[in-house]
Amino acid sequence: MRFLRIIEGKTRRDIIRNKVFRRTLKMELVELKIEKRRLGWLGRIHRKGEDRLPRQVYEARPTGKNKRGRPRNSGNSSRKKHRVENGPQLNPR
Repeated sequence: MRFLRIIEGKTRRDIIRNKVFRRTLKMELVELKIEKRRLGWLGRIHRKGEDRLPRQVYEARPTGKNKRGRPRNSGNSSRKKHRVENGPQLNPR
């Protein structure tokens, strides 16, 4: 956030929260930026033909046994969670 303080001409001694800097400079939240990029990528994958490798990898469902221990989260599980919460929005622009 140091660069935002430089843009505003403030220092850390002024004790201004980061939220205030983001609001005054009209910055988008990082989470929203990441979500837009993910949805844009998902839209590109769905526009590709069925024979393209990235689409095949995305739609592949592995078979076999899972490893022992705590299950790790994958990118697919977070995308599925997002689709359940927000619905399938393929083009965020």
